[in-house]
Amino acid sequence: MNNQRLFRFFFWNDMHIRAPKLLPKYRTYPRANEKANWAVECALGQHGIEPPDFVASGGDWINGEIPNYGDDFEYLDSLILDRLPMPFLPCVGNHENRQGEGIPENNIAYDACFSPERHNYIYSFGGIAFIVVDTSGAHGRPSMSTTRKQSSAHLRLPK
Repeated sequence: MNNQRLFRFFFWNDMHIRAPKLLPKYRTYPRANEKANWAVECALGQHGIEPPDFVASGGDWINGEIPNYGDDFEYLDSLILDRLPMPFLPCVGNHENRQGEGIPENNIAYDACFSPERHNYIYSFGGIAFIVVDTSGAHGRPSMSTTRKQSSAHLRLPK
């Protein structure tokens, strides 16, 4: 049996960064930007950790919840994306679009940063597929069929 690693990836989510020029008027979580910077340093091989082959996102990279998210996405570019030499797999979270899954005007800033094709897509690496699905609005509108399906789904494990 071959015990060689196929690849290494980091999974990051809920960074909630905020463009410094928007602070303190629009707040975010304590030390969010510093924590995101530390995660990037880890991906660059600092702090005694081996760099990954790619970074996968679980969403909520920006804190959002403001009228215009453009400044936060620009800061995301400079703080994280421009510094990573490896691929970054974005996943839209509810903070990137005001729980606006499928609402074009709520996704303008996300789409400008990542592209409209980065809402629902498949990324393959090392023979394994990573499926990214935008469910950013499902929990925000309980009447949606997506929410009902997610809340009533059962985990099925092989026997």
